[in-house]
Amino acid sequence: MDIEIIQPAPDLQDTDLRQLINEVQALRTALGASLSNRRYEPTREQSQQVVSSAAKILDSTEAFRLPGQTQESLEWLRDRFQSGA
Repeated sequence: MDIEIIQPAPDLQDTDLRQLINEVQALRTALGASLSNRRYEPTREQSQQVVSSAAKILDSTEAFRLPGQTQESLEWLRDRFQSGA
């Protein structure tokens, strides 16, 4: 999942947009090893982080900013890791 993260203006630092950006970064961190290792098996904690972050992103009031394909990818990740966690 490729999401370009922008930095919000300083007056938006404590908003839902900031929280959405933080969750995207947490999701990227949890899935980071999968980029270089096709046989990557996430730990239970990493799987839980993926489920949590994906759900928070999808439930965010700022989720409308994400393209439909990205939202579908997030739903797939959440469901996939939830069933495997």
